[in-house]
Amino acid sequence: MRSAEKQNGLLAALAFLLLGGCLLLSAAGLLSQAAICRERMALPGGSGRLWYSAAAAPAPAAEDEDGHAHVLPGGGAALVLTDAFDGSRGLAAELARRGTTVLLAGRSVPAEEAWDALRSLCGEQADMALLAGPDRADEALALLSRLRSRGQRCAGAVVLTGAAGVRAAGDLPGGNLLLLTRSRPDEETLTAFYGSQIAAERGFDGFFAENTARACAWDGRFGFFGREALLRVNDWMGSVLGHGPALADDDFLYDNAAFCVYGAGITALLAAAVLIGVFRRRR
Repeated sequence: MRSAEKQNGLLAALAFLLLGGCLLLSAAGLLSQAAICRERMALPGGSGRLWYSAAAAPAPAAEDEDGHAHVLPGGGAALVLTDAFDGSRGLAAELARRGTTVLLAGRSVPAEEAWDALRSLCGEQADMALLAGPDRADEALALLSRLRSRGQRCAGAVVLTGAAGVRAAGDLPGGNLLLLTRSRPDEETLTAFYGSQIAAERGFDGFFAENTARACAWDGRFGFFGREALLRVNDWMGSVLGHGPALADDDFLYDNAAFCVYGAGITALLAAAVLIGVFRRRR
């Protein structure tokens, strides 16, 4: 009897693993159908991953520091300073669908060197934006300050941060800057960010064409997760880099891909639970 129970348990674990594998293949298939390409890129201090649309008009091939060629689409580019589990992969997929070349740079890669690497790939004339999750907000704001001191233009930025970051960003002139916070900052903090109480009450200030737009929004989340955060980013990046393919800001692919990935994770946990149960019974 115990042998039969063991065999059934192993078969159940195998079934869960096979289901998880199918879900992962489905997620990869969704990205392939959307013509989203992903390439690893050597960077100072580590590596990153380029996301771009194969359907966009290609530009001449560029080489990274190791001499690897990358054929990039024309249009804008975005550097995303990432950390674990901040939703940046979903963000990269959605931006790539809209014609933006996205470089995901992990924590081991210095922000300024990642920016320079992407700039060298895309060319001096390309519009570039900066995005960062909450764990790298300080790095992003510091990079924006250094870029201005170097006389280099950043077309726009989206940074997830807290109240301290909102106050610090008040010292950054212009920049087409969107800050996303988990909760609403107090009035004093918002006034410091916008530069005036009237703008703080309005919730927006400046002009995109003049590179002076800025806004602060909050929705109870702290990551590039969920439709609300992605909708805000798509809208802002469209105003900053221009709207590419005819996709609505609320047309999301990654919802389905993320469902497949999360489902694969759940099936892996179920398989592990079944295997633990089998071996415990053997003892």
